[in-house]
Amino acid sequence: MAFTDKKGWIEASQWVSAAWNRGDSYSSRLWKWCRTYMSDLTTLPRNIYGTWKSSILLTDEDLRDEIQTHLHGIGPYIAAMDIVQFLSTPEMKTRLSNKPISLRTAQCWLCIMGYHWQKEWKGQYSDGHEREDVTRYHQSVFLPAMAEYAKSMRKWDDEGNEEVPTLPPRKMDHFRWVHNSESAKPYAKGDGASLMVADFVSANYGWLRGDDSDACITLKPGKNRDGYFSNEEVLQQATRAMDVLCQKYPNERHVFVFDNARTHAKHAEDTLSALHMPHNPKHWGITVPACDPTGKTLHLPNGKPRTEIKRMADTTFNGQQQTLYFLDDHLMHPGKFKGMVQILKERGHLNINSLHAHCCCRNILFCSDDFINIPCLLMTHCQARGFDVLFLPKFHCKLNFIEQVIEDVKKNSKAALDMVSILSMWWFSNRSLRYMDGYQRGLDGREAAWATRKYHRHRQMPADATREMIWEWMAGWLHYYTSANKREHPCPRPTQGVGEGVEGPPGGQGPLGVHLGGSYNGGTTG
Repeated sequence: MAFTDKKGWIEASQWVSAAWNRGDSYSSRLWKWCRTYMSDLTTLPRNIYGTWKSSILLTDEDLRDEIQTHLHGIGPYIAAMDIVQFLSTPEMKTRLSNKPISLRTAQCWLCIMGYHWQKEWKGQYSDGHEREDVTRYHQSVFLPAMAEYAKSMRKWDDEGNEEVPTLPPRKMDHFRWVHNSESAKPYAKGDGASLMVADFVSANYGWLRGDDSDACITLKPGKNRDGYFSNEEVLQQATRAMDVLCQKYPNERHVFVFDNARTHAKHAEDTLSALHMPHNPKHWGITVPACDPTGKTLHLPNGKPRTEIKRMADTTFNGQQQTLYFLDDHLMHPGKFKGMVQILKERGHLNINSLHAHCCCRNILFCSDDFINIPCLLMTHCQARGFDVLFLPKFHCKLNFIEQVIEDVKKNSKAALDMVSILSMWWFSNRSLRYMDGYQRGLDGREAAWATRKYHRHRQMPADATREMIWEWMAGWLHYYTSANKREHPCPRPTQGVGEGVEGPPGGQGPLGVHLGGSYNGGTTG
């Protein structure tokens, strides 16, 4: 009871409303209730909470389970009309006393059962994303290299303001060029032929463009069209890119970052491999495509590549060259391949004659450093001109921000290559850096994706953030989100056509893992 004294009813009710953290509408109702009660003591307002009917789904668990089983059988794309049709069957009508439910009731039931109308979010790649060899590569090779490069890379905030790194004396700016071969499909009428665009992009300068040249390649892939983008074309494109960089930015250090595709990671035809090596001396070589003096592959009349036998290249062991073939004037085995037994003897292994070729000799060579650390043609080609090369981990397209650039490009085909703003490239680059920072802290793909969204305005997480703290934040956000949905959106209004569903919470984004089945096609990014 509020004593008004010299204050009026309106001012007193506003004071009480403010004390209860209520607004003006509550204060207006409050003084009206008081005036009405003073004139008639039987008109005290009643709280009607709990007097309305509760949903049958809250009391009949069997009915709820049957509806959910029916929805699961339909698949990921369900609608409220599916419930209406299911309950319209003769069997279900008998249980509901022949009274059908409305579409609006079905929409409310979807909310009660935990469904929300929202955009279908795409999750992490599942095809080897957490594979042991992939994880070992990006933790021990890719991420440490990128962390070292990032010390001298320029960075930008979300407003596009550049943050120039503090470089030690005699250190030049360090730029990172990301390469990708992407297939874009512009359609005019019907299903047109595919068009492949391969180019280089940098968060510093955008698409790689020289004064009168570039490294962009367009290709119509197909056997009866322009062929396919092979390693030879990759090397030619890398040469064009290096020419542009030497002309445009001669005083800067550059790093090429490529997808870990077979086309990019191809080795020389005569590279070391113990896969088919014979056990003892033998006239043996490797089968390679035959080429003309210009390096072009020769073909047979049936269209297949012509092949020839070639010697395997020599190797280096303990800093000294080791030949794999006997000399042509050797007394017993002139010009023959030495065999794995002789090669291992020259490397200091004893009792080799008793070892089997497949399970022992071959595995010893497989585990040798010179057989493991074989540079690919692309890396050798670029390093010969002073350019560093780094390969992305497999199945980690999120670390390559050009994937997101290409998504924008696909919307407008080749004519829109220059339409992707440099500001967007800065954002995409920062997003990839956040993923790298999460992996360096020991997060898995699910946790890194959640942390990337939480700190979307930063390049990295706070310095004191640990994996245990990420778990606590994820659990807290899940609890808050669930509570907020139940409190603020108990039964949202429909915004689509009949039977299409209901509108979910603002923004449509829940905690990571609450997805409706989105996935990426393995060959594209869109």
